[in-house]
Amino acid sequence: MPRHPADHIPTEFGIFDLDIAVPIVPQLYAALRTKILTLELKPGDGISEAELATASGVSRTPAREVIKQLVGENLLIPHASRGTFVSKIDAKRLKDALFIRHQLEPYLAAECAKDPDRATLVSNLREIINQQDEALKQGVVDKAYLIDAAFHKAICTRNGDGLIWQTIRQAGTEADRLHVLSRDRADSLQGALNHHRRIVDAIAAGDADRSFAAMESHMKINEEAFAQIFAENPELFSPADTTEFSTAIPAGKNRRL
Repeated sequence: MPRHPADHIPTEFGIFDLDIAVPIVPQLYAALRTKILTLELKPGDGISEAELATASGVSRTPAREVIKQLVGENLLIPHASRGTFVSKIDAKRLKDALFIRHQLEPYLAAECAKDPDRATLVSNLREIINQQDEALKQGVVDKAYLIDAAFHKAICTRNGDGLIWQTIRQAGTEADRLHVLSRDRADSLQGALNHHRRIVDAIAAGDADRSFAAMESHMKINEEAFAQIFAENPELFSPADTTEFSTAIPAGKNRRL
């Protein structure tokens, strides 16, 4: 497979491995976005258009387009006099994202349990769980995290409408960076896997109330984990976020529709 002439040039951005046989901008966008979400590029790190172009072996035009896209996602922040920087994590946006998930996903899990044709979904969810379990046994945490997202996507897109999942993913960009920290905790992803099993068992049994409660518990534990990360890593968050991060939904406030 043909590679870009700048292949394997180490810079402050790391290594970009681009294939000139396919469009460059989507590749460079995905690669730089991944470096931001995995905290390889940390909040506050500078991003130079010229250096990005050099590192990836492309002209400044595609580098500029990639930076523009990531600015649009609030992952990069432009400063007229100082350049472009990886954004600090916005605690307000994070709390909003958790609120959205906490309001939607328990309800969606309950709807899955009430679906008379849920057998195919249950089979798909159990296969995802098996894949996640195998990834954890192999110690491939990045893959396990992606599979974790696939589990939630399957529930959110049960009826074929991707709008809910798109909304959740757009709101969850801030949370993606925190997962890199939370997954370093010994049992973080294993705990999520156990929650997934309980959710699927409840859906398979057609128990809407238990499905709702299992997903709500899963959401609550995620919120508590993020609150701890906020307390332990204040330097990753916007200086404007001076108030203590608290879990997004007070106990008892979420209700079945």
